[in-house]
Amino acid sequence: GGPLAEAPVTWRLLAEPYTFVWDDAPDGRYFSFTPFDPENDVYDPYRNAFYGGLIQEGVGKTNADGSFTITLPADLGGYLQSQRWTVDVTIQSATNQFVSGRTSVPIHKGEFYIGLSPRSYVATVGEASDVDVVTITPQGEPYPGVELTAQVYEFAWNSVYEKTADGSFAWKTSVERTPILTTTLTTDREGSALLTWTPEKGGQYQIVASGEDDAGNA
Repeated sequence: GGPLAEAPVTWRLLAEPYTFVWDDAPDGRYFSFTPFDPENDVYDPYRNAFYGGLIQEGVGKTNADGSFTITLPADLGGYLQSQRWTVDVTIQSATNQFVSGRTSVPIHKGEFYIGLSPRSYVATVGEASDVDVVTITPQGEPYPGVELTAQVYEFAWNSVYEKTADGSFAWKTSVERTPILTTTLTTDREGSALLTWTPEKGGQYQIVASGEDDAGNA
């Protein structure tokens, strides 16, 4: 029960992607909170944009009361999405025994998340298609009055059978996105808004919404 003073400490900070899930969505509907980079003009559906692993590590010693404090800046500027950070700590006693512990916390990219839910996942040419949009806090509460930019992109898939560096041949698939609609929305006091658009031709489409919180986080 006594403090373990002057004990060597080693620690690691590990990161992995965190995707928000809205457990209390109305009528059990599914809202996509999948992060997306609107600046990525050459969209690759197979690109792994989410990375993690070891972020930082260090050493130290416990103080007289057996405590040790690790201070970490929660800077996600280089990440596309929120992260779950795990701090892993090992302490060595005077008798060369090692004891380890860890804890995990989510690090949110901003004060709210944007969710989208098409009322139908199949649209018809010439007919209006509705998409419900919500802004929700990390605690699952409505975040009202957010001005959002919403865009609809048309997808064009391209598959090429090409020669690789080792001389073999393989299919390479990519997709080009063409913006066909850009508009603004403002969520109401319930954190809700409605995007309505009408496809002019058949194909596959992607809908993206973006905004900033009061601190300027995208």
